[in-house]
Amino acid sequence: RERTSGERTTHNLRGTACPFQVLAQLQQRGDAWVVVLKRENNMHNHPVSKDIYMNYPGIRQVPSNSALMPGIELQVETRAASTTTFPQFEQ
Repeated sequence: RERTSGERTTHNLRGTACPFQVLAQLQQRGDAWVVVLKRENNMHNHPVSKDIYMNYPGIRQVPSNSALMPGIELQVETRAASTTTFPQFEQ
């Protein structure tokens, strides 16, 4: 594969060749972090519904009162990779 173009590979969603795409970037502005949309295509070539959406594993979120939050906050503070583990939070 050519890797010198600087272009990211566009992935097909579940083999439907759906054109939907959102590219977002987290930016710090003063004391706040904001999400900035860089590219957005809201068109779909298939049915869209809440039931279909809820079946995608990527939409799961950690509640703010979860026991996992201290570990997540530590990862954010230390800018750790998502695969970094901290022994004090392992069970």
